[in-house]
Amino acid sequence: MKYLSNSLFILSSHNSIFQKLNFIFFGFYFLIFFITSFFLISCSSSDEFEKPKEIAKAVEKLPKEWFLLTEKEGKRILIEPYEGMNPTFKFEYDLANERMQIRYQANLTQRVWFIQKLIKKENIYTFFLLENGGNTTRLTYSQTPHPAIGSWQEPSAVFLPYKNAYFVWDKRPFEKQEQQNTTISTQWERGEWLRMKGTIEGKDYALWAYVCVTADVNSPQFQRGVYFYDTFWRDIYLENATDYESKKSSNDTTNKQFEWIIEERAALDAENISGYFKGSVDYDYNFKGIWESAKTNQKLDFLYEEKILPYSLENHIKRFKTSDGSSLCVYYPQITGIEDEDVLNDFNESYIKSHVNAWQKEFLAKIDTTASQNRNCDLEINYNILFANKNLISGLFFIRQGSKRTEYVAFNYDLKKNEVFRLNHLFNTKIDKKNPENSFEARIHSRAKRHVEVESERHQMQFEPYDSLTVLEHYNFLPDNLRLTLYSRSQKRFFPIYIPYKDLRAYIKERERKIYLQLE
Repeated sequence: MKYLSNSLFILSSHNSIFQKLNFIFFGFYFLIFFITSFFLISCSSSDEFEKPKEIAKAVEKLPKEWFLLTEKEGKRILIEPYEGMNPTFKFEYDLANERMQIRYQANLTQRVWFIQKLIKKENIYTFFLLENGGNTTRLTYSQTPHPAIGSWQEPSAVFLPYKNAYFVWDKRPFEKQEQQNTTISTQWERGEWLRMKGTIEGKDYALWAYVCVTADVNSPQFQRGVYFYDTFWRDIYLENATDYESKKSSNDTTNKQFEWIIEERAALDAENISGYFKGSVDYDYNFKGIWESAKTNQKLDFLYEEKILPYSLENHIKRFKTSDGSSLCVYYPQITGIEDEDVLNDFNESYIKSHVNAWQKEFLAKIDTTASQNRNCDLEINYNILFANKNLISGLFFIRQGSKRTEYVAFNYDLKKNEVFRLNHLFNTKIDKKNPENSFEARIHSRAKRHVEVESERHQMQFEPYDSLTVLEHYNFLPDNLRLTLYSRSQKRFFPIYIPYKDLRAYIKERERKIYLQLE
């Protein structure tokens, strides 16, 4: 019994020691497990940055400038900037305002997005962006196996042309998108805009036109223009005159006439010719002849007569050499013949030339002093005047390369008050907070949607879905309609729509309409 009791004592002592060892072992194991788990969790957790300097530091190793790639025959092809809907963007740190931003460029449209927050998880960067106007979006970047390519995703497709897109920062290894070599007529350095009233087939089709001709009155060569029917204001482009031969039958210069053969292109389908104006023009700019359909044998008589503007609206051109050696031509309007020096300076210099200077900077271009008058441009920024009277000039700039033509920047200038003419100058655009569905913007969107449905059915083309965010960004004022520009994702191009003022009568300011939109 003595030995047994001693054995039990020893065994019990061993058990207590064993329990203590077990406790220590499991405690140590739990501590190791906790530390390992914390380490793994911390390694897989996301880093979050909200301060601009921290964001700038987090992205300092990322390329600062990105260019869009497109898929073609199983290969990724580089789309150079300014060739259609092809964004490029840059990371910038705005030192003056202490903010990190992305500057987004798609042709002539430029937008700045502020980076509110960046979440970085391993090699995936998620940017939370806020536009100056209040729009928000999210942009996610992840590296692909190719070191120069990044995969960019955006749920809303507001920032990018598609929800998923590949961008590259090193352009050298990639083949460039081939471009059409359609000739662009750019052989005239200066010209002048004419306002003309006319008819087709007597009084059956009354119309107004804005036509640009050379400044040389001895040979009024046609450059381009737009015309509208009085009953339905839809702009139809006039361009590419093919015959400037003057009649040699008379030595009397007062009766001398010049032949014009001008292509007509509907704005909705500007790449295809819809008809021709064939006739003669005299020194008083009376243009008379036959309109001929390009698709049928229909022929109609027409007559245009100038209705003189209260000022001269000149057409100017600047030629540039871009960083890649290509040529860039920028056309722009200038007013003369107004006594008010402030209007001349503010419109010509502060407003119009500021656009030209910005495009020159964006293209990294320098003035081309070697270009001859007969040299064509690789790329052209041009414009059209859509409406002009003593109080208002309304027009738009567009970019054209080969046969591709896309509209981007509308301009409207109040010559009476010497300022930009905006939507709230003609409409009551305040939002009814109690009934936002009754607001001007809601009405515009509903009418725009209806117009797209009608045009899709009429032309048997699918224009929807369109980017509704472009509805109120590009607009022009016509006498009877508000002209808007929408982007069709299915067609991958912009197209115009027209909303009659009668559909907006609850919001329009009739006094301003009479002052600014009266035809004279």
